[in-house]
Amino acid sequence: MRFQKLQCFLCLALGLTLVGCKHPEPVKAPYLTEIVVAASPMNDAFWLNLDRRRSDKYRQQLKVAPPVLVIRESHYTFNSANGIGIHYGWLDGRLANLHITFSELVANAYGKDYAHTEFPETWTQGHWTNCYDVICTLTNQPQTALPAAARTFLKQHCGLAWHPASRESEVLLIRAQDPALLQTRATTDFSQSKAISDLAGELENYFGKPVVDETGATGRFDKKIGEVPARWVNGRTTDLAANNNFLATFGLELVPATRPQKWLVLDPAK
Repeated sequence: MRFQKLQCFLCLALGLTLVGCKHPEPVKAPYLTEIVVAASPMNDAFWLNLDRRRSDKYRQQLKVAPPVLVIRESHYTFNSANGIGIHYGWLDGRLANLHITFSELVANAYGKDYAHTEFPETWTQGHWTNCYDVICTLTNQPQTALPAAARTFLKQHCGLAWHPASRESEVLLIRAQDPALLQTRATTDFSQSKAISDLAGELENYFGKPVVDETGATGRFDKKIGEVPARWVNGRTTDLAANNNFLATFGLELVPATRPQKWLVLDPAK
């Protein structure tokens, strides 16, 4: 009975019709504590003991995992020894990440990274420390089912929803100040190289604002390009002049600007 009710709930979230879901009663904004769709009781030990440190073995374990959809506040205490903090994207249409952050949960729901997402003040000020488990091994449209269920969970558990919008935003433009010098750093050694798009993504994390690649460069370059003073190591600095002094050795520069950016904006509280 519980499984059937949860199936019906999921179908409502996805706008689908499932045999056995007959005229469900309308739900009036319940406080949702978890979403669990499973044919049998959840075996927490199975999900906790997946070998996340070995991606090949982890992939094989996921292939034989029971079909479930789970979104809930985490049932597990963080333990770095068991790899619980290692999170993968979709592998063969399956995903099982435990103890993820609130921002990761929002990304699962809406597909946007935090640099382009508006978050509640309780989270940005460090007061929102809850973690979550997100598991989807369904065989029928899993990459549609998970985001829909995650949005439902965020709305009914947290009272939050988002919508896309365009905003004039402070950004950093990464430009080729000396294209000839940049080309001297080009390499075909993949393991020892980095694309400018990779660097732009790292710089977004370092500076906490969008970084727009305007170099036009399509190749890969010496990975030392990523050793900017703003990287996450001792002595890091987001001083633009210090970082540009380093980037100039690769023929690059960062330029502050404003550009229209696609943001994920919080719906007004009701």
